Amino acid sequence: ENGIGGKNGHSIKINVSKAHRRLEMYALWMRDHAYPYLSTGPKPFSPKHFQSAFKAFKFQFAIDSCERLVWYFDVERSDLNTILTSLPHTETLLFLTYLAHQISFNTQGQDNGFIFAEDMGRIGFNTFMQMLPFNIGLTIDKFMIGVLPLKAKAVVFVHRPMWFDVAYKMLGVFLTRQMKSRVILVNAMTTKGIGNDDERESLLKALGEIVGEENIPSGFSGLDAHGDSSIDILRITKVK
Repeated sequence: ENGIGGKNGHSIKINVSKAHRRLEMYALWMRDHAYPYLSTGPKPFSPKHFQSAFKAFKFQFAIDSCERLVWYFDVERSDLNTILTSLPHTETLLFLTYLAHQISFNTQGQDNGFIFAEDMGRIGFNTFMQMLPFNIGLTIDKFMIGVLPLKAKAVVFVHRPMWFDVAYKMLGVFLTRQMKSRVILVNAMTTKGIGNDDERESLLKALGEIVGEENIPSGFSGLDAHGDSSIDILRITKVK
């Protein structure tokens, strides 16, 4: 470990070997997964190029009560038709890679890590696999968790379909205790079904305990936020 200057004259210890390994993993991942597509023609890595994909996925970002960056994805808010019919899987891979690079420059994310929160909208298995094929999903997961310099603090799932819960129970035996601790399965406590005031209030409270109610962007999971806390990661017009 080497010490470098920090705030107020305090030194910061950095594990140089670990940082070098992460940099090497990043270079190898980009070579194996991103470069083959980038090298086949002009595909500018710019907000303008990916604006249509951003509008289709309708990702939202916010800073939570612990100063962590939160990446929100709500399947029901997204434009599934565009994702399934107009966005090639390679374009989706490049878009998510670009987006991951953008969040790497977020100060709160650098200092405190990030959370990925997904409302799955009880999506069907076939539709989910068409939206993000298994091999693409694994590739992105590897990049987000094992390559990206930001630390993934938690992955939160809301409104999960039954097939997901079954698959997670089966895969859970292979996950480490640390990895399991980062997966949060949110269940709204209600006896009145889904999409009513009782369910939304329970869901708001459950998510609020993780990120703070005021840090849930308006519209995510059908909730009305206390205020629009979303931030514009790509520095383009916010998606409504």
